[in-house]
Amino acid sequence: MRGEGVKRYLKNIERSDEADLLPGMRMLKLTVGKVSEEITEWIKDVRSGKARRYAAVANALDLCGVDAASYLAMRHAVNAMSGRIKVTSYAISLGTAISDEIEFKQFKSAHPDIFKRVAKKVEESGNEKYRTTVLHLIRRREGVQDVGWDKAAKLQVGTLLMELTIKATGMVELVTLDEGKNNKAHHLMGTEKARKWLSSQHEYCQALLPLYMPMLCKPNPWTSPFSGGYLTHPMEMLKTPKQRPTACA
Repeated sequence: MRGEGVKRYLKNIERSDEADLLPGMRMLKLTVGKVSEEITEWIKDVRSGKARRYAAVANALDLCGVDAASYLAMRHAVNAMSGRIKVTSYAISLGTAISDEIEFKQFKSAHPDIFKRVAKKVEESGNEKYRTTVLHLIRRREGVQDVGWDKAAKLQVGTLLMELTIKATGMVELVTLDEGKNNKAHHLMGTEKARKWLSSQHEYCQALLPLYMPMLCKPNPWTSPFSGGYLTHPMEMLKTPKQRPTACA
């Protein structure tokens, strides 16, 4: 049962974002506060006149909200840790996520009831691209305008957040890799420490999710919500009145 559970867990890793898995969620929880503090201090510096050329970026982060921006920045960083991604692609993707967040906040502010209804409906889908597409479609139909950022603006916002994330956490780093003759490219990837931490967490998690197989003999009768089913492995019922679903017998 444990071996099959490990196989299922590894398959889930292949088709899921790192930030949607338990180790990635834990890393998000441990680091997002540091990123938030770094962004807040950076905005203060811009407002004080130390980096006025970034005033437009600071305004964008204010519109997005520091907490939302730090979460999106760290989520993108966690997703990049298990592999590597070109810096330009990463920054534009992150800048797009910030733009989306601002537009959805404006949609929610202008039409709270419609936004709530649509958001609840699309939440049932496990496809992030589908959820984003539908929200934008309804937002535009209701007359809420686009932020209007071009690729250069998204690149600037995403690059700034990438740099602040590196500085705040030390969990991701920039590396230069050869991509053919006389061709080098900058990539973002997790540090060795971060990758080892994620790997150890995955090893621990995969052992916690055995795949319970059908029994070849008659199971123990259920005498309580916590006693019955397998002969040698303690089980719990699928559901009790004050308990969330746990395991199948």
